[in-house]
Amino acid sequence: MRKSIKKIISIVLCLGLGAGALAGCTTTQPTIKECVQEITQDDLSTEYLKGQAQGQTITETITTDCPVVAPLDCPVLEDAEEIQCAVDRETEAGGYYLENLEIGAEFSCVVLTDKNINLFDGEVRFDGEDIDADEAITICGTIGANEEDYKGATFLQLKEGDISYVYEFSDELDTDDINEDETLEFTFLEEDYEIIKWSGDKITLFKGVTDTIKEGESIAIGDKTLTANAIGDGSAMLTIGSESMIVDKGETHTIDGVQIEIISILDTDTPNGDMLEFRAGEDIELEIEDGDEYAEDSIWDYTVGDNQIGITLNTEFKYLDEDEAALAFGESITLPNGIDITYTGLTSEDTVEVKLDKKDKRGTQYTRVKADLVIGKEDYNMIYILGDKIYDDDLELIATGSIDIEDTEMDIVATADEIIIGGIVMSADLKGIKIDGNEASGFDETYVSDYGMTIPDPDKATDDQKIEIFIPEEQLFADITVTSK
Repeated sequence: MRKSIKKIISIVLCLGLGAGALAGCTTTQPTIKECVQEITQDDLSTEYLKGQAQGQTITETITTDCPVVAPLDCPVLEDAEEIQCAVDRETEAGGYYLENLEIGAEFSCVVLTDKNINLFDGEVRFDGEDIDADEAITICGTIGANEEDYKGATFLQLKEGDISYVYEFSDELDTDDINEDETLEFTFLEEDYEIIKWSGDKITLFKGVTDTIKEGESIAIGDKTLTANAIGDGSAMLTIGSESMIVDKGETHTIDGVQIEIISILDTDTPNGDMLEFRAGEDIELEIEDGDEYAEDSIWDYTVGDNQIGITLNTEFKYLDEDEAALAFGESITLPNGIDITYTGLTSEDTVEVKLDKKDKRGTQYTRVKADLVIGKEDYNMIYILGDKIYDDDLELIATGSIDIEDTEMDIVATADEIIIGGIVMSADLKGIKIDGNEASGFDETYVSDYGMTIPDPDKATDDQKIEIFIPEEQLFADITVTSK
């Protein structure tokens, strides 16, 4: 590799965004393939475009003079600083980037507000006053690995409550003052809410449509027709569908499955000129209590408390054989207001391969290791281990206890009973293996360590006493992008 000054960057490109909207722009695997066509430096091989097995966000060591060539509609980024700009945590494109999330670990909850993504922070009018209000989203989760059928990939796992949204009013709002004459109106998850009562963890909403109709007119209410047959001083004869009923002002009645309330009546003293204002719908009053389902078969439940209303995840996303499976690379979970939380996978690094097997040499069985290894200024591509002693191919003793693996942060540690590489602990006979403290000898899929090392089929590897380990040059971390409309 060239010895010029290098920067570690993460390239995230979006189709259809102008240069002014680069910061925080996110993408999925196909977009990367479409946008990134060519890296012209000789030292950047086609591996740059391949990524990891999951097709993860492309991260690479490049020189500052390495140009990026992109097709039409993709931003052309001229240098490393511009590219780094594309993954700025607080973005101009309405998105947010959660990064450096450790594999196999539950990450700390992140609270996003209008400072991070497109959420409301302003005032709501109530009882002649402006009340401060704002929205926030909380995201928690686990970067899962090594579950059944994960096959060496990582996934975003979510448990109940890991994602929540809240709309909160300041203490200036006294919810006891809310009633049918002085309602609280605001937009909640892109729906207009009008609250007529708020008592602790329970609220009552006006729902349905509000409209006016003249005497003798007919208008559509959903898939049915409302006709105002006659309008009097304090009541009206109304027909909905095939049913008719006299409805008094201020009362609610159900006609042919539709609830309707007359709000007001305007007497114009002209023939067929009287008009009424009404509210109608399947349910024109809806009572919501903390813990109620947000919608039928929804993955969200309502949360209602002092001066706040929201929703929270009510479903676990962990196993791949269920309808609500853990999120794979590029998959999203979407809130009702259109905010997407997308798992963008692991950072990508070049890997170094280490092979271990048992080998008889001069009548003694050693553990043979094939890899790029280094002690001081001496390089080795094959060594033999016996106890804590490390020998070269001629069985000359070259080290006791450990030897470095080139181009990585790892070394091979040899003891009387074990061979250790980072969090991977193998028995000296290669018949047993523990990874990050977990027994992995019976695991028959590719195992991913917390560091990002991969071990194909540890079960077969220990049976055959032939273990392969792929070590990234630097530790891998997971990323999540949050984007709003």
